[in-house]
Amino acid sequence: VSHKLTPTHAGFASWSAAQTPLKRQPSCDSLFTGKHLKPAAVWTPYGPLQYGYGSALNPPHRKGPDTLVILAAIFYCLAVLTAVIFAVLFKTNVLSVYTTPEPVPAWVQQFSPEMQRWYRLALAAGRDPSAIQPPGTMQQPTLPPPVEELCGASCTSHHESLPDLRHGNFSCSTIAYQNIYVCMCIAKCDDGYQTEDAGLLFCNRGRWAPIQPEVVSTLVGVGRATDAMPNTDSRVFQDLGIPDEIYADVALHILVKLDQVPNLPIVETYLDLISLDNIIDFDMMRQLLIWVGPTIDDIVANLDFLEVLSRLVTFGATRHPVCRNVVCGGDFENLVHGRVFSSTVTYKSEARVVCDRGYLPRHPLLTCTASGQWDKPALCDPVTCSIPEDPPHGSYLCQGHLFSDRCDVICDVGYLPETDDTLGCSWTGNWTAFRSGNTTEMQNAVAAGTTYGETCHLTCPDGYERLNQDNFACQVNHVTAQAAWSGVPECIPVSCGAPPEFPHTSIQCASGYTYGNTCGVTCADGYEETNHQTVTCHSTGTWSLQTGVLKRRSKQKNNSHVYFNSQSPANGSLTCSGTKFQDSCRLTCEPGYKVANESGHVFHSLHSFRCMASGHWSDKPNCVPSNYCQLGLHDCHPDHGVCSLTGHQAFSCRCRVGTVGNGTHCRRTRCPPFPIAEPENGFFECSIPTSSAVNTCQSANSTVAEYEVVCLLHCNHGYDRLIHAEYSCGQDGNWTVPFDTNSTGTTPCLAVKCPDLSSPPHSNMTCDSGSDFRYPEACNFSCDPGYQLTPTSSSVRHCQADATWSGNNADCVGVGCPDLSRPTNGRMSCDNGSSFRHPETCTFICNHGYRLTTGSSSLSRTCRADGTWSGNTARCIVECPSLASPQNGGMSCTNRLENGRCTFTCNHGYHLQGSSEVVCGADGQWRGTPPSCAACDSAADVIFSIDVSGSVSGQFDTVRNFIRGVVNCLTIGGSHARVGVIKFAGSNANRQISLTDYNNKNDLLVRIRNLDRSLGSAVGSVAGLSVMRNEFSTSGRPTARKIGIVLTDGRDTSSSDAVIPDAETLRNEGTTIFSVGVANARRETLENMASRPVNENVFTATFASLQTIVDSLRPKIWCGP
Repeated sequence: VSHKLTPTHAGFASWSAAQTPLKRQPSCDSLFTGKHLKPAAVWTPYGPLQYGYGSALNPPHRKGPDTLVILAAIFYCLAVLTAVIFAVLFKTNVLSVYTTPEPVPAWVQQFSPEMQRWYRLALAAGRDPSAIQPPGTMQQPTLPPPVEELCGASCTSHHESLPDLRHGNFSCSTIAYQNIYVCMCIAKCDDGYQTEDAGLLFCNRGRWAPIQPEVVSTLVGVGRATDAMPNTDSRVFQDLGIPDEIYADVALHILVKLDQVPNLPIVETYLDLISLDNIIDFDMMRQLLIWVGPTIDDIVANLDFLEVLSRLVTFGATRHPVCRNVVCGGDFENLVHGRVFSSTVTYKSEARVVCDRGYLPRHPLLTCTASGQWDKPALCDPVTCSIPEDPPHGSYLCQGHLFSDRCDVICDVGYLPETDDTLGCSWTGNWTAFRSGNTTEMQNAVAAGTTYGETCHLTCPDGYERLNQDNFACQVNHVTAQAAWSGVPECIPVSCGAPPEFPHTSIQCASGYTYGNTCGVTCADGYEETNHQTVTCHSTGTWSLQTGVLKRRSKQKNNSHVYFNSQSPANGSLTCSGTKFQDSCRLTCEPGYKVANESGHVFHSLHSFRCMASGHWSDKPNCVPSNYCQLGLHDCHPDHGVCSLTGHQAFSCRCRVGTVGNGTHCRRTRCPPFPIAEPENGFFECSIPTSSAVNTCQSANSTVAEYEVVCLLHCNHGYDRLIHAEYSCGQDGNWTVPFDTNSTGTTPCLAVKCPDLSSPPHSNMTCDSGSDFRYPEACNFSCDPGYQLTPTSSSVRHCQADATWSGNNADCVGVGCPDLSRPTNGRMSCDNGSSFRHPETCTFICNHGYRLTTGSSSLSRTCRADGTWSGNTARCIVECPSLASPQNGGMSCTNRLENGRCTFTCNHGYHLQGSSEVVCGADGQWRGTPPSCAACDSAADVIFSIDVSGSVSGQFDTVRNFIRGVVNCLTIGGSHARVGVIKFAGSNANRQISLTDYNNKNDLLVRIRNLDRSLGSAVGSVAGLSVMRNEFSTSGRPTARKIGIVLTDGRDTSSSDAVIPDAETLRNEGTTIFSVGVANARRETLENMASRPVNENVFTATFASLQTIVDSLRPKIWCGP
């Protein structure tokens, strides 16, 4: 869409409405943030084309001298005409206002000074008084009778009807809204107590209801903005703890409760705009009510004050305030070099600071104040030693003069130290000598006081008393074997207690109530001091003054000096309650002015100027003009212009670079239509980069071409951008064109490239674009004879826009043959993982004791290309292999056929390891393990790992008897057997008896009898195997046999495989593991732990038959004496 800018006589251009302007949000380069234009803001012809400090848009061609003369003459005539009009208006409107005001009728005097001022202005403007004031024959308007809501005889006698408030009382005052008087009471707690909320109640139809002070403050502020509130003394709000503020969130809540306020969404937006830290200025609130609509003023002005309070009764307050004890906190746990002792931490509680040796408390006694803070900090300062006297012909070089600091001897030229001693500052505050360079001796020297057995007696100076004991002995600590004192000597200042109280007098004790502390005396406001200025705590524990000595000598002051008289300042009027101490004056300023002091500091509209105790007024009142720009009522664009105050409620706009304005508004400079055409497979998107708005990017043809618009080149989906092309609309109204994307030989957008493909084994690949592998190329796949594509393979794959291939990789696999199975009593192995596909070959071998029917040792069959197997089916027949007699033993066999038996024995001095008898099974294998005969060795380390959880825990006595039965079969001590015990539950274990604990069988049996089922302090270990391995590693003997016996129900672990890693490690390190399962133990867990063969090392039994396993274990673990 093209458009053309056409200059007009007012210096502005019209532009096409067909284009969609970009949304502009406040950003980091904006001159304003968060502001909004007033509704119905329009462009009006004003001023020359070039305005402010921005660049011009189509500046006009300069005319000749004749044109300038004509323009100057026109300007001169307009200036003269404006001066004449101004003089006439000044005489008729302004001078009449500043004449001596005439008295207003009595019925007008009942209204506020603001309303009285408007009445005078109406008379000054020429209005007929009869049109304003009722005729004399008519009854003058009367105010509605006052309505006072009471919960008792009067507001000051409500205390009987108020809730019971222990440790406090209520202070009540009346607040008026038009003719409605509401009694409000605030809970005030005694010293040392505080309420959890403000504790503000109001009388609501004979009952007390809670309300937050912020709600009352905001409701009163909104009422004052509509002149519905009388001139209530602000001290009432101070006495009730009500702040003099208008809160934005509370104001919105109140307006929502009214149900009749129009444009609530707009009200909420403007409340957010005009508030600062949730506080709204009084004038801004008045302007908001005026702007929102004329009806809201009437709604707020005619509010039923009590009804609104009743609607807000549950606004975050409690109906029954409670005064609770003040609690003093403090991070005493982190006190460096000391600790704090205190039985309580409530108001007036005392805490004592006790420091470590070498440190003294800065304040020995702390007191909890009414504010919930300790009156002094808890600190421990190091003991200070005096500066040591220099030795003859030398001096001391000291690190410092605090506890543990050291001083080295430095001799003059020509002198050497007689000794190598160094001084150290000890905890007693004296310097102690020790050998130079010996840190341990220095620490002992600065911390020691006397020798073992000696006693020190503590005597405190006047004004101090002992904290605990008075005698301290040097003794030896039996745990650390170090010398230590029997206690820490400490003298604390004598306490005088709380100081005496005097009328109209406040005594401040900043350092506490102990000896040596002095308290200052301050008289109440309006009272003078006597000859006594301080009160001091003496060493006798009494104060320097007692009751009756300090007397009141003065009376309340009168105002001796006034900063201002009763005459009101310009643009305002004063209302005063008097000129005595604590009296105040309220200043009401005309619209467009704010309450301030003489220096221009702005106050709240309800600010009171008070008569101080010094006899001076707090400030001199003054009405200063409001800043029209800061009120946000200007039309300057928040991003393009700066509002400048040109007069009272008058402003102008200064436009920034790249924008043009008409004096009251600014907009961006426009550029011609976007000059670059879209390239092949690409397009342009335009936006304002600094904008924070979402979805602000638009196409180049639908974007308003204006300053700061940037258009970027983008490529279509499936194409990569090879050139970064960026075009921007400059402040001079022209596009920057760094590169022409449509020039010959330029390829701005190139199709994305997919990864290279290759033909998989046993297949062929053909691509339709010569294997460039770029979007949107397609490749086809086919398999060789005897092979076929897998079900998940794709025969056609396309290069996609995201540079990935569609479909799955093409894989060709051999055609399938019928499944084969292993022969009975035989094995089958295939060279391709038993896939049974061409050209896989499977080999058949019979188990030991069996042979093939063909007579050969093996048979092979191959899957052919037609899907059939070569060869015939394989079968095996049974025959057990021949056995040899064990060395150092003998063997006797019946035969090698099915059910044939062989029995084994060992010669004297050897023990059988393995099965004593084997049987030929139907599968051609011997049942049992062919044994061997091993020489007896009495050196054995045996460790029991006992399960103490589940069913085993309930039969622990039976388990103890099982362990004792095995131990009774062993020779304990010396070079014979040693026994250890481990208890485990789940994946946690604890060593109970170490291999090195007992060398005597009787002591060991007693210890086993005393074992309990508790686990105790445990470490992570499944079935206790890792703890067993650690015990063998640290306490086992290298030449002794390592035997582990694990007794469990096998159900403590989530998986039977959890024991495999630790069990394999133990077996590989030469440990023989016997698994004993009870109570329907999990067989798989037992076999995973036991040594091989598992059928020789796994035992199962019930708890009743557990002792029978002892006889089976004895020959396997012991053949000694």
